[in-house]
Amino acid sequence: MKKIFLIFLFFSFSFLEESNWATTRFEAFWKRNFKQMSFREPIYFLPYDIRLGYYEYGGSGYFNELDNFLSNNDNLESNPYNTTDFNFPDISNKKFRKMMALEIDFLRYNFFKDIQNMIDIQLGLGYRLYKNINEVQFDNGDSLKPEFNEFNINGTFIMQFNPRYYNYLYYSKGYARASFYNNNLAGGEASGAGTSNHIGLGLNFIKQNHQEKSNFHYGIELRFSSLDISKINEPGTLSRINGFKAESIGLVFSFGVGYGGKKTLGDIAYLHMIDNNYIEAYETFKLYKNSTRVYNKSKIDDMIEFSKSQIPYQIYNNAMYFYSKNEFNKALELLNKISYKNDIDLDYKIKSIKYIIADKMISDFNDIQESYSVDFKIQYYKDISDISPKIRDEVNKRLSLLYLEKGDYLLNNNNYEEAYEFYMYSKTTGQYNPERIKIKLSNLITSILNDAYNFLENKEDLLAYEKLFFAKNIANNNNEYVNSLIDILDSKINSLKLDKTKKKMRLMLQDKREYIPEEIKKEILIGDSTIEVIQILGKPVDEISRKKINANYKIMKYLIFNKIYIFFFKDEILIDIDFE
Repeated sequence: MKKIFLIFLFFSFSFLEESNWATTRFEAFWKRNFKQMSFREPIYFLPYDIRLGYYEYGGSGYFNELDNFLSNNDNLESNPYNTTDFNFPDISNKKFRKMMALEIDFLRYNFFKDIQNMIDIQLGLGYRLYKNINEVQFDNGDSLKPEFNEFNINGTFIMQFNPRYYNYLYYSKGYARASFYNNNLAGGEASGAGTSNHIGLGLNFIKQNHQEKSNFHYGIELRFSSLDISKINEPGTLSRINGFKAESIGLVFSFGVGYGGKKTLGDIAYLHMIDNNYIEAYETFKLYKNSTRVYNKSKIDDMIEFSKSQIPYQIYNNAMYFYSKNEFNKALELLNKISYKNDIDLDYKIKSIKYIIADKMISDFNDIQESYSVDFKIQYYKDISDISPKIRDEVNKRLSLLYLEKGDYLLNNNNYEEAYEFYMYSKTTGQYNPERIKIKLSNLITSILNDAYNFLENKEDLLAYEKLFFAKNIANNNNEYVNSLIDILDSKINSLKLDKTKKKMRLMLQDKREYIPEEIKKEILIGDSTIEVIQILGKPVDEISRKKINANYKIMKYLIFNKIYIFFFKDEILIDIDFE
């Protein structure tokens, strides 16, 4: 009996050895099927478990005759009855050593459910009734048909590898009362009492009940039992049975109700990890760690850290999947999400595949780019440039030409400022022809000067000056001809500006000439000092002074016959005049 218990114990617990996470197909298969319930909810309560059993028995040593079980041949080597009665019935035929049993286990509870979930240890109470199927006759007609009633304390050791079933090791020890035969003559009964031991190895299936917390359990068990009935009382003066020691082997079918045995978020996370879905594993493990009840706490942090460390590689593999399907944008989106530290190999792989993707995108776009606008092509190549530094020289060559093309388009549409910007963009690529840029800027400046002349012809001096100022800023020694045109136009504008200022002065002084003393000059010119203006016009009605960098600016306002005249000074020298 002890030897069988140790064998069952060994095979049941041999699955507990922990190993590293799956590195081979077999290891992945093993852990997916036999480790998937590492964080499960324990099976913590079975209110009742009803069992129907079939047994075959013999005397001491019958366990060694296991090959006779469920076979037609049975060589009985030991008799369970200790008797000196030569007329005792012959029970060597197997049919006289078969029993049926009805068993009920109830209130089996796992008192260790809050401590660990590796093995569910349930303790409970039980009742067992088993009796011979066939009877055999004594010479006087008495019938030998043993029957046993037993009350026991039992323990069940459960290991659950799957949410749909579990294995268990069963052990019980009880007190048994026996009834062997009735004496027809005296009317009494041969009875006895003793102890019983049962050990079994079983497999139970779980049928989930989504409407209730409990589940339906059913299964089969291989049972080894022993009975030792020593205190035997027989009717009258009969002394047929001195003792009864039996060993039996049986099959037990069971069904009942149980609570627990369900997967947790930790188990779901574990399967994600085995399936190399480390992103889901990492997030789910964190949720499980923060849940109300957590099992195998010592393993969780290691698994969380392991999952986190593998996320970059999972993202990389996902990116390669999209790359293989030519879905480059999705692949790049994933590659850009990868966060890694001190992994030279992964860094090299990411940079390499980014370059390959960028090069492939350029190659594919070459065949269709004519159907797209310049703006689209510019943005497309700028996006590619951001993919990989290794591709930027090639991209910049194309961008340089596109910037020039865009600049020409804007120049032809008289949008000179933006045209100039795009010509300058071409220079920033570092992949441009300086002479070509110079020619385009010369053409741009010539167009600007032509517009400036047209504005002057239409007496739109301010617009002309703005054009001139812009042309002067971008000329930057482009060529002597352009600079000469600028000088001529600049001189003309200054002359016109001076004439206009003088006209304003005459209008103003004409109104006030009769009030100016004879010894004071009666003309204000650009370049006059602040004191000279005050001598002619007197104290202003308003005066504002400002200092900017290396110059002092001043504005003086005069009210002359209901009209406000504004004088602009730089370093106490008149530079302009206007009126409101």
